[in-house]
Amino acid sequence: MLQQETPQQDDATLNLASLLGFRGDDLVVEGVWHPDAERLEPLNLTLSEPLTWRIRIQRISGDEDVYLFDAKVAATARLACRRCLTEVDVPVSTSLVYTLHYEPSSNPAPGAVLLREAEHQEDILVFQRPEVDFGDLLLEMLAVELPLTVLCREDCKGLSLEGINLNEHPEAAQAQESQDEDTNESPFAVLRDLDV
Repeated sequence: MLQQETPQQDDATLNLASLLGFRGDDLVVEGVWHPDAERLEPLNLTLSEPLTWRIRIQRISGDEDVYLFDAKVAATARLACRRCLTEVDVPVSTSLVYTLHYEPSSNPAPGAVLLREAEHQEDILVFQRPEVDFGDLLLEMLAVELPLTVLCREDCKGLSLEGINLNEHPEAAQAQESQDEDTNESPFAVLRDLDV
């Protein structure tokens, strides 16, 4: 088994050349990565801590160019509270297993891994040159696992009509509650006089 030391690198690019000529070997690589804003922005993703990842690539017996790709990724994402819009750090982690195929090409994709549907309705990963950038795949895996909404705390009071954070200004929360009690009328009461 080939094992590389834990890299501290700018991306998740791996050189898989060591797997292409030998049989029975596998590659295990772990890393800590600080993705730049250019890669995070299309996914609407903000991280408060670096992303940690572990990738294991193992040859599937008998097939020279077919491998098992097993990845784990974890990070702390920064999301806005759905009530008060305060930023909240949310730990997120996930794992993924795919079949990985090597299909050399005279015009390869620039270091990227491609996801496509195989003949048997399962998705496979394809790489076309030995140096492969798994960064976008890891970020997409992470983005899929993000919760749709978060709360900064269970009893979050949200924002007032003026946009004041009611958690930070309890006096505004009390004024808002007393104003709400004064107007017990339904917000749809205006529609009573509507002629249809």
